[in-house]
Amino acid sequence: MRNKKSYMNTSSILSENFIKDLFQLVKRGNLRALMRMTKNPQALRALKDLNDAAAALEKIGKKKFGPSYKRHRYKLIDFFR
Repeated sequence: MRNKKSYMNTSSILSENFIKDLFQLVKRGNLRALMRMTKNPQALRALKDLNDAAAALEKIGKKKFGPSYKRHRYKLIDFFR
């Protein structure tokens, strides 16, 4: 019987750079700012608008460059790294 890979074990968390990102946020003093931004509805709305624009660009890009064209979707933490 094969063991299922758990996504919450320490090796998978470390491989996704979660601890590294958290350490950098604390070191730079941005953790509190990130926590405030997660509760700010204007910031969340702006992030949604940005991702909607990326989706629209992806749709146009797929028509021009083919179905493998992808645009990056943003997360709030991307602006604090």
